[in-house]
Amino acid sequence: MAYNDGDMKKLLDAIVSEGTGVEAEKLQQEEESDSGESTDSEEKEDEEEFKNLITSVPTNDQPSTSDPAAFDLNAFLTTAQNLFPHSPTAEETEQPTTSNEYLQHLLVPKEDNGAPELDAEPAKPKTHRQIKDAERKRDRRSRESAEETARRLQQAQEYKKRRISVESKDEQKLRLSIDAARKRAERNNESEEQTAIRKAKAAEQRRKYIQNESFEKAEARKAKDAERRRQALKKETPEQAQLRREKNAQRRRESLKNESFEAAAARRAADAARRRKQIQCETEEQRAIRKSTDAARKRDLRLTKAK
Repeated sequence: MAYNDGDMKKLLDAIVSEGTGVEAEKLQQEEESDSGESTDSEEKEDEEEFKNLITSVPTNDQPSTSDPAAFDLNAFLTTAQNLFPHSPTAEETEQPTTSNEYLQHLLVPKEDNGAPELDAEPAKPKTHRQIKDAERKRDRRSRESAEETARRLQQAQEYKKRRISVESKDEQKLRLSIDAARKRAERNNESEEQTAIRKAKAAEQRRKYIQNESFEKAEARKAKDAERRRQALKKETPEQAQLRREKNAQRRRESLKNESFEAAAARRAADAARRRKQIQCETEEQRAIRKSTDAARKRDLRLTKAK
């Protein structure tokens, strides 16, 4: 049989590939057998070493007898308890008995039962010098006369005015808020007698201030009071408005009962002048409202008289 070059080449390739496949298969089997033996032997050696380590290392509950210098925690605690006996407290009776759990129990922080923190600084007590200074100041003020008291208060008022004149906007707001909070606290805690005394003093101070003020200051004060009154009237509820009218009427009736003939004449003249001035400054809408109100009041007055 004759073979051409192509057939011979195919045959040689098949022989070479078959030989290499057999050799590779043999090498793979040898490597697997070697690796299996080595892994088994290594695992056995690791297990033996681990067992030796376990048996050689002592625990806290069971100290090693091979090493005489090993520290026995249980023996130490027992010896300390025998040397310093004491009655167990409620916390100690609830503590675990084994040494490891006992040490872990000591390391766990206790719960906070509302006690103050360590970093919170307590209120510093007054020193001996501060107490003596306060006593000396009280004694000096108790011995001073009325003129000295008035002079001291005037100096304090002048110092306060100087300090207020140089303060900034933020400092002014802070001062006003602190003063308002202090006044509110004082008024909330005062009794009815203290409230009456405070209002009487404020009224007296206002009368003195009005008597000594100039014409320009009086006009500015009146304008400011009128503006504040208008703002208050805008914010009040119908119930508050009715209560205000009743109080004003009651106060007017009381004043009319006790006034003299000259005071009544002066009051009527002042009311007439104020009414004429108000009529001159009113608008068309205000005039129409006034006329309708006056007509309704006259009609009610006639009906009341007829009954």
